[in-house]
Amino acid sequence: ADSSIKNTLQGTGTQYSVASDGTATKVTSNTISSNTTPSNARSEGQFKVTVHYVDKDGKELATQAYSYGYPAGSKIAVQSPDYQVAPKDITGYTLVT
Repeated sequence: ADSSIKNTLQGTGTQYSVASDGTATKVTSNTISSNTTPSNARSEGQFKVTVHYVDKDGKELATQAYSYGYPAGSKIAVQSPDYQVAPKDITGYTLVT
């Protein structure tokens, strides 16, 4: 339940009146917006996924933090799918794996 995570939901809700002949007439249309944060129930047991960039000698060069997910072997839920991580460019280094 990381309160620093803010989810924004936006959309449009439209109400129609439909006559017996099937003709639809728009009655009203409203913009919908809501902000949420993860609940304890959903986030319990999850960990923030962090990518560590290291050189061939194991020296850490950089890190990138991503969304939350369940690790392998979790008793709460199956392992989260692979995250789509954009490789970080580090001057003087070529990404191997």
